[in-house]
Amino acid sequence: MFGFRRGLLFLPLAAVALWAQPALPPQCNQHGDACLYSPGPPRPFTETSRTIGYRDITGAERAVSFHVRIPAGGAAAALPVVIWSHGGTEEPPAATALLMKKWSEATAGAGCLTVSVRHALRDRATLTQACEKLAVPAEMCALFDPLQYDRPGDLRKVIDELARLNSAAGPAEWHGRVNLEQIAVAGFAEGSSAALSLGGACRMFIPEKRELAFFTDERPVAFVALSPASPDREFFFDTDRFEDSTAYDAIDRPVFLATSAGDATPPISPTRRRLSFETVPGMSWMRTG
Repeated sequence: MFGFRRGLLFLPLAAVALWAQPALPPQCNQHGDACLYSPGPPRPFTETSRTIGYRDITGAERAVSFHVRIPAGGAAAALPVVIWSHGGTEEPPAATALLMKKWSEATAGAGCLTVSVRHALRDRATLTQACEKLAVPAEMCALFDPLQYDRPGDLRKVIDELARLNSAAGPAEWHGRVNLEQIAVAGFAEGSSAALSLGGACRMFIPEKRELAFFTDERPVAFVALSPASPDREFFFDTDRFEDSTAYDAIDRPVFLATSAGDATPPISPTRRRLSFETVPGMSWMRTG
């Protein structure tokens, strides 16, 4: 299932249309309107990796590594940006270039400056510190997933770094190359939850306290949630927690959600993943009634 929320999606992924060819490839002609356009050959790109640090919720230094693919050729103008957040747990630092590799290569080949972020896990000591800072009861700490809290912060700091690199104070090869007004944040599974958090979705880490945590960042203009969690997972919530609101109510920018009948990762079934599409608010003209 694919779906849009919050109106027509402006997404740098759509930049592929800029290289559309007038004639559809043979496989499209065989299936009528199966293809809307022919994207043409992908653009070549250069690759580089960076690591930045920032003070996390505990006050400790947290390292964030990310791999950047920069389209080559064309005018030396500012490029639209796609930031990818991986699913599951971390990969070894040497594998940063492998995170969301196919998707990252596709968006870079389509002409977008593409960033793949590695979200580092916490060790036992820093996990305990995070629980204490967030007032998570000791008996719940072992079940607490701090990556749900850390991921949005990682993504915000990556955007900060892109802004720094793009400024006059940044390296000459980066100056003016990042279009900070055309940023899309995309993710798979847990990465999609991080993307939605920057879009305005809030979390409730301790249901008993009914306190909400927001990670909204106004700089991205669109979001992609591949294999999203259901509204009752990853500290999101539906109206079973608050009768008149859900975790997604504050999302006010375009969101593209995608899942399928085979998208099963117990205990989240494909049916439950589709509930996020039903819960993320749409613009008034998309509603029935």
